[in-house]
Amino acid sequence: CDDRGLWYHQDPANHDLSFARARIRHEVLPALEKVHSSAKLGLLKLGEIAREETDFLDGMAADETALPAQIALPVLHDYYRDPARHLMEKRLHLRLDALDSGRLREDEPLEEKLDPLATVARRVFFGEALPVGEAWYAAHMPDWVRLSGLLPPGAMGLTAWQKEADAIQCALQGVADSPWLDAESVATVLQETVDIQIAVDDQTCRITGQVSQVYAMADNPQGRVLLRMYPDAGKGALKSEADLNFGERVSVFLDWALLRLQVTDPVPVRPLLLCKAGTSEWQDCLVQWDTDFLAADPAEQSIRRADLQRRIAWLLQHWHQAEILPPLYFSRTSWAAAQDAERTDPGKAQKVWHSDFNGGGEHSYGQGYNVLLAGDIDFEADPLAYRALCDFAQELKDIITFTEAQS
Repeated sequence: CDDRGLWYHQDPANHDLSFARARIRHEVLPALEKVHSSAKLGLLKLGEIAREETDFLDGMAADETALPAQIALPVLHDYYRDPARHLMEKRLHLRLDALDSGRLREDEPLEEKLDPLATVARRVFFGEALPVGEAWYAAHMPDWVRLSGLLPPGAMGLTAWQKEADAIQCALQGVADSPWLDAESVATVLQETVDIQIAVDDQTCRITGQVSQVYAMADNPQGRVLLRMYPDAGKGALKSEADLNFGERVSVFLDWALLRLQVTDPVPVRPLLLCKAGTSEWQDCLVQWDTDFLAADPAEQSIRRADLQRRIAWLLQHWHQAEILPPLYFSRTSWAAAQDAERTDPGKAQKVWHSDFNGGGEHSYGQGYNVLLAGDIDFEADPLAYRALCDFAQELKDIITFTEAQS
């Protein structure tokens, strides 16, 4: 300033030792320089390192909160079907392989019941029975089933197969009763690919993948039927729709909603869930939404498409946030909690979570991931935990259900 003839103000507080900054400047730094002549340079370097580390950590945090540019559809299916395993194994790379030999199944196979994880009835239905319809010979057990060891030996195995065959027959009857499918339309499975951009706040994510078991409509070949079959394992029948858990429902909703967005032509896209006869309230609401969508004018259709995208965005966002702060969500237990609208009956959810039979329940499914994520939580003893379970479950139920269409 003196060299350039500039006026400046000298703050008297710079020399007032009652201020900490003045004491550091006039006492602490000179004392440090007596010990180490480069103390000032060292402190400056430390400040630069701290700034660099702060920038690095801020960048990491931004990466954690940023949605991926693209995600495969099966990744979302996987999370909503088995959230704890997905988070621990797929996203945090934590595997409990040591427990693999003792892995529990979705239901313990008792007596002559088939292991439901093998999805025997579903595989036979789509691969062998559906293409031939009434010509399918139920008494013939496929070689891959007979030789796989999935069945008990002898007469018990034959009884078990008969129950699976009965469930397949029920599903074939459901197809025969549907006006959307006939022998010609089910003869060919369509390869439907979805590639949809979804906006979440100020970010976008591209969801890509193939939707399986899609068929052309019998009376409108441009229309699409999303076919799903739900055998009630070991009982020779189909599940009631009310017994479908969140894992099963969210997968259907995602497949149907993304396919609806992908098909831009004004043609039907209908879900057909082969469940116990007379139990179709949820799928009826999806069908009604699709019917109303096709009957709407272009402006209303645009609003409905935006609503579908909003619902998918919610599912995408909560999948992403779960890695940072996992919600209390388990596909079966949460579905039980979603039925308790008043949030006053934790007993039903607790029974699904931790059944009295042999210490079973959803908490012990898989390789122990559920216990690792949630511990041995007791929803009857912990009202706050049950409230959190219900809150997320009810919100998820609202996302995949069109209550206006139901009414």
